[in-house]
Amino acid sequence: MSARNREFYLVAGARRGIGRALVATFLARSGVTVVAAIRNGSEHSLQEFSDLSKGELTELVTVQIDSTSDDDALKAVRLLREKYHITHLDTVIANAGIGTTYSNAADSKAADIDFLFSASANASTSVTAVPFCLGTISEGREAFKTILDIGYTSDGTAELPYNQWNAWADPFCSQGERKPLYGVPMKNLEGKTFWTVYNDFKTFVQANPNARNTSLLAEICP
Repeated sequence: MSARNREFYLVAGARRGIGRALVATFLARSGVTVVAAIRNGSEHSLQEFSDLSKGELTELVTVQIDSTSDDDALKAVRLLREKYHITHLDTVIANAGIGTTYSNAADSKAADIDFLFSASANASTSVTAVPFCLGTISEGREAFKTILDIGYTSDGTAELPYNQWNAWADPFCSQGERKPLYGVPMKNLEGKTFWTVYNDFKTFVQANPNARNTSLLAEICP
């Protein structure tokens, strides 16, 4: 089976639990390549998954990606490209991470905000702010007062139950076509840089019709 017709999956945290179960699920399919990313290991760790059944023409590759490492992911990409000739991934499941705060959710007042630079099919562009505050609607509006005071064309803020927190991102998960997602996490928002990126994005999508129906995500985690 050619690489063009083969699907490529990468699962982080693949050694145990949900990650291992996902690896097993994908391996059972025919004609796919599964990349199992583990914290401590290498491409020589295949024996850890030898008990899992594989579909016809299905391949398994292991790489090391430690969430605390600044360069493991880049090294893994280089290894996949140079040794295994894998130049794209169809599905990436980030099933590993690290935490630095351990307070009770009920006591937390965590807040962050996503900004989406979006381009429609006719190349018109817009900025969508998606604020999140773990608290009441009044606490949320106070937390993001400086953003709300700028003014907006529409306001969809609301107090949502837990199972709807990520509903705004559902279009990214609709079936069909590839939807690579690129995001930029930031600790603070610098106005000049923000608008420079937006204007560059606007110029790019106007000059490249194939890049329309695209969004660029910037997440602010103060």
